[in-house]
Amino acid sequence: FKELYGYAEEQGVGLGKYANFLKIQKIEGDLPAEDFIVVGDGFSDFELAKQISCPFYGIANKWNGWKMPMRKCDTIINSISELPALL
Repeated sequence: FKELYGYAEEQGVGLGKYANFLKIQKIEGDLPAEDFIVVGDGFSDFELAKQISCPFYGIANKWNGWKMPMRKCDTIINSISELPALL
């Protein structure tokens, strides 16, 4: 990772997830959206992945209660440390 982006624009902080994605996309040379993945632990992260048509890797935690198999999600992991083996 080069940076972490977050904060919901509806909370009045940050750019919002889609605007953050566009910023990252530009930094990475305007690669197509399908060349990215979204990693997150909230439904808004999943919604972003769906919006830009890229894979979503959800991180399960006690707040979201996500478990595999979970409909609509590509992959649910318990820790970010699991991600490299999946890519």
